[in-house]
Amino acid sequence: MKQHVINAFKLLANPKKGFESYFKKPLDVTLSQYFSLLLLSSILAFASVFLLRLAKSFYYHFFKKASVNYWGVLNLAGSTAVSVFFLYLFLGTFVMFVLNIVLYFIFKRLGFVNVLKLSLLSYTPILVFGWIPVMNYSLTIWAAFLFITGLKAFKNLQSFKKR
Repeated sequence: MKQHVINAFKLLANPKKGFESYFKKPLDVTLSQYFSLLLLSSILAFASVFLLRLAKSFYYHFFKKASVNYWGVLNLAGSTAVSVFFLYLFLGTFVMFVLNIVLYFIFKRLGFVNVLKLSLLSYTPILVFGWIPVMNYSLTIWAAFLFITGLKAFKNLQSFKKR
């Protein structure tokens, strides 16, 4: 898992080089990295939701002097966090699958495996930083930028192979 996180940060630091190296690797390496990061992101989302719920309750109890039922808070925080955990896993697999089918029909010339690699690697910013609550829109823009960068890297790699 540690190596997958390191590889993700390398991809985010230098997308062109990262995409070129992943296009040369087999699909199982990319899938392994994606699902490891998805699991890690789900765990971090679980922890952040749980801790934010608890922090909000502590704030109301200590600063607003409100009466807080901590057993109820733990129940609500735990159930919300578990729901978020499974939501991340569900969206990370189902939405990824549907989006890849749509992208394949748009970019048929690349082939399904290359479209799959491209989109899985493009989701990296969302997987690495998606558990932070206020960053979702900027991460989506970053992922779109990575997708475009990956397309360019793939085309450069294909033109290099033809020479």
